[in-house]
Amino acid sequence: MGRFVHGPYHVIRSFLPVVITVIALAAPCATAAETGIYTIAEGDSRVLRDTTWLRLAPGARAQEADIVDAATEYAQVQLEWAGGGVVNVQGPAQTYVASVFARDNKSSAPELVFQRGWLKAAMPAGRPLRLRFATAVVDLVAEPVQAGVDPALDPGG
Repeated sequence: MGRFVHGPYHVIRSFLPVVITVIALAAPCATAAETGIYTIAEGDSRVLRDTTWLRLAPGARAQEADIVDAATEYAQVQLEWAGGGVVNVQGPAQTYVASVFARDNKSSAPELVFQRGWLKAAMPAGRPLRLRFATAVVDLVAEPVQAGVDPALDPGG
């Protein structure tokens, strides 16, 4: 018979490297699905990650410190949080993703710093969203909201 061993132990031992590889490759994907995903990225929309501007594509994972730029009037970006809730940004707009939260995190809220443009946001009951504008901080708890920011109207600027 030689080196071939029959039985359940041999089958498990031969597939162990494959199982470990699949788990190692799937772990980052599971983490990505637990924060938030850009589900709509239309027009001239891009994200600044670290020091590189990247073209934003639907399905991209949201990360803390993302700067999202919907550069033109026809650009639109939608971010859907894993724990529920949606933020839709209509260009020309720019926002900074200050913090994201995991699906199982009940104590913190995602936070966006909104520089300019229009947005529409909705969160499920009991899941707040923190929006920072040039002039105010708004905590959304249950109601949908539409907001616009025009830096030209800033009384301090």
